[in-house]
Amino acid sequence: MLKFSFSISSTILIALLIGLFVMLYLWVGGLKHQNTRLQQGLEESQRGYLELKENIARAESRMVSRGELRRLLRETVDPAIRELIEKNNETVKLINSVEGSLRGSVEELQLEPVVVEKDRIRVKQFSSQISLPEGPPLAWWRVDDQGLAKQGLYQIRFNVKTTLTEQKSKKGYNVYNELWLTSPESKEWKDRPYPMPIDHAEVRWVPIKKAKAFYWFLPKLDIGLEAGFAGLEKPALGFGIGASLMGYGLSEGDLEWRFLRLSAGAVGDKINLGFAPVSWNVGKHLPLVSDLWLYAGIIRELKTNGWRYFVGLSTIF
Repeated sequence: MLKFSFSISSTILIALLIGLFVMLYLWVGGLKHQNTRLQQGLEESQRGYLELKENIARAESRMVSRGELRRLLRETVDPAIRELIEKNNETVKLINSVEGSLRGSVEELQLEPVVVEKDRIRVKQFSSQISLPEGPPLAWWRVDDQGLAKQGLYQIRFNVKTTLTEQKSKKGYNVYNELWLTSPESKEWKDRPYPMPIDHAEVRWVPIKKAKAFYWFLPKLDIGLEAGFAGLEKPALGFGIGASLMGYGLSEGDLEWRFLRLSAGAVGDKINLGFAPVSWNVGKHLPLVSDLWLYAGIIRELKTNGWRYFVGLSTIF
C-alpha cells in the first residue's frame, strides 16, 4: 500500500487537489454566469406588456430612480393619496396604472308601445334598457306619447385585482391585473363577473428591501478548499465536501450566513471529518463572484484520531 508523507508526493497530491478545485470552481462559476445571463434575458422579456385575456394583463414594468418615481407620484397620483402618504411619512416603492375601456355600440330597436294608465288617462309608453354586449344592463329609459320621459342607471360594481410577483433573480417584479364588473340589481350578473378589456398597464418601481429571515432547516451542499492547523506546525492544504443545515438571509437562494456545516475530506495526506459552526458568504462583498463561503472549525483525522483547527473557502453546488 502506497503511503504518502508530507513531501514531494503529498505536495503533488495537494497541488492536484487545488487544481481540481480551481477547475471545478471555474466550471461551476461559468455555468452559473451563463445561467444568470439567460435568466436575465428571459426576465427582461417577461417585463413587457402581455394580454393574457381580454380583462387580464401583465403590466409593462421597469425599474426607475427614486427621483423618477417621485415625479410620477406628483404627475399621476391623486392629491388625496399624496396627502395621506405625506401625513403617514410613507415611502413610495411602486406605482401601478391600468387603462381599460368599454367599447361603444349602436343598436336599432323596433319597440312596441305598452298602454298604461296615468291619472285615469290611458297613454302609450315606450321603454327599454341599455346593456353591455352580451353583458349586464347599465341603464334604462322610458317615454310616453305625452312627452314624459324618465331614465336611470343600474348599480354597477367595478373590481380590480392586482398580483405582484418577484422574479427569480430578485432584480425585478411582474404585476398582473384583472379588471371586471358586476351588476347587483341583475339576477344573472349579480355574482357573475363581466370582463372589462384592459388596453394598457404599466408599473414603475424602485428596489424593495426585504427583511432577512432565519431558515431552521435548509441543507446546502458545497465543496471547499481547506487549510488545517495543529499547534505550531505548518498549515496543510486539502479539500472538503460538506453540507450546512441552517441559513440566514433574504431568501433560501440568497443567504448571507450558513450554520452547522458537517464535512468529509482530506487535509495533507489524512482523511478527516470536519465541523464548522458558521459560514459567511464573503462573495456577496466581492466583484465577479457572489457565492464564496468563508468558514472555520475543527477536523478529526481518522487515521491518527487527532484534532486540527482549519479554515476554508467553498462554493455551493
